[in-house]
Amino acid sequence: MGDEFECPFCHIVQDFRSEKRWRRHAFSDLKPYVCTMGSVECDLRLFGDSKTWFEHELQTHRCTWVCTLCRAASFRSSHAFRAHVNDVHPDLSESQARVLDQASRRALDLIPALDCPFCDEWEQKIRADMRGTQTGTMSSSASAAEVSEHQEGVSETESQNPVDVIVVERSQFRKHVGAHMEQLALFAIPPAMDSEQGDSQAGSNAAMQSAPDASSEPSGAELVWPPDPPLHLAAFRGDVNEVQRLIDDGADLEAGGETWGTALLAAEAGGHSQLVTLLKLGQSAASRDGHLESPMHVPPSPETRLGRLIASSLLLTGIVGTGAYGVVYSAVDTRSSIRYAVKCLEKFNPDGSPLDQRQVAGQTREIRLHYLASSHANVVSILKTVDDVDCIYLVMKYCPEGDLFYNITEKGLYVGDDELCKRVFLQILDAVDHCHGLGIYHRDLRPENILVTNGGETVKLADFGVATSSERSEDFGCGSTFYEPPECLEPKGPYYYCAPSDVWALGVILPPASWGEKSILKLSKDAFKLWMMMRKSKDKYLVR
Repeated sequence: MGDEFECPFCHIVQDFRSEKRWRRHAFSDLKPYVCTMGSVECDLRLFGDSKTWFEHELQTHRCTWVCTLCRAASFRSSHAFRAHVNDVHPDLSESQARVLDQASRRALDLIPALDCPFCDEWEQKIRADMRGTQTGTMSSSASAAEVSEHQEGVSETESQNPVDVIVVERSQFRKHVGAHMEQLALFAIPPAMDSEQGDSQAGSNAAMQSAPDASSEPSGAELVWPPDPPLHLAAFRGDVNEVQRLIDDGADLEAGGETWGTALLAAEAGGHSQLVTLLKLGQSAASRDGHLESPMHVPPSPETRLGRLIASSLLLTGIVGTGAYGVVYSAVDTRSSIRYAVKCLEKFNPDGSPLDQRQVAGQTREIRLHYLASSHANVVSILKTVDDVDCIYLVMKYCPEGDLFYNITEKGLYVGDDELCKRVFLQILDAVDHCHGLGIYHRDLRPENILVTNGGETVKLADFGVATSSERSEDFGCGSTFYEPPECLEPKGPYYYCAPSDVWALGVILPPASWGEKSILKLSKDAFKLWMMMRKSKDKYLVR
């Protein structure tokens, strides 16, 4: 390794500096990994790396379900969990039940060794090695290194009681089963790929990709597609950065492949709408200019979308607000005259470049968590999502009376009315408690993200743009400074806990409601100043 040579599968000249890198590249071309669960919908899925393959099995098949609404005992199948939802939560709609199904999945940490679909010897080998270790003797067929390798990741309970089912950690299961599939793929490689005559009849991928002789007559044989180029693989995986790099390097968007046909179809098969948009823009640029260029799409200004009709009948009529994570429009259904709020999440950055994987994951997380929390009366409901070419629209219930900040500082709605303040704040507490019960942490609680309806009697929590399902976070500074707790303003460790962060923000929101005027700004700033003063004089202000 270390010399440049042409890969026999994808015909890309690369410099592989280690055998590990070469194997990883070769297997990405061979796609040896397949779903081993025997599910019909997974029969045609091929994976170019073991991590993606096994993540699919963990998220789709090798998992349990723990209801996030009632914390019921775990269920071993989607069918059993759906029966639980129908019995215990019959009021959920079909779409809400699907979201709950996804949110309640927990990947298995331990997997029976007997589940290996390729061999029966693995469990027997582990048992033999465990018996040999327990008696102080070593099986003649296994070395100490082999015993160590097999027992690494084996459940401690199973080690003490080998009569029970032997289970292993999922990382070891992936390594073992993946090795079987890699070996099968290597067996399939023709032995004469580098024939000096160059006329190998072994049917290799390189031979299939070679062009037919123009002078030959059509044989009527079945058309053989060339192997999938790297662009197809990256598009199917949803790797935005890799697709962009390949396009910049001149990858052919129209090139065919054996699995999906084109890169665009690969992205559609993988369910990556942003990449579908990116590839369509690239094809349009190539056909217009006669050559391939990196597709760019500068998002329009918020005003440009006014008057646009989405979902066949929803007309965007005004701008409610703008923020770092999207624009919120007012809209009206042209058929029913019902008004809605529509949040627009851009698929492209202001400079025209596509969102990276982290940004796409953030949008997906916002939609999923907000949709899951929508079942509460004091959370703004997401009614549906609309996936457009350049953005994703979230259609929500419209709250025309504005946010809590406006109602406190401009209208003085709650000034001196302690009973009303109490009722409203209890609604906020109830909504936050509901979210925390689902494992959702808002991380940006402030009056601007609480909407008012019913003449001030009802409030609703909104904007889950930075919400997370992680109990602790390393993402400091994602909320608003004056509502952040001390551990976020001056970190002492690598992470902070998200639930206490929400509670701190609630404490800053409560008092100004009955004070009126601009006191809400003063209190939030005073809370910040108080923390700064306590930080400088710990012995005076903090009781140990």
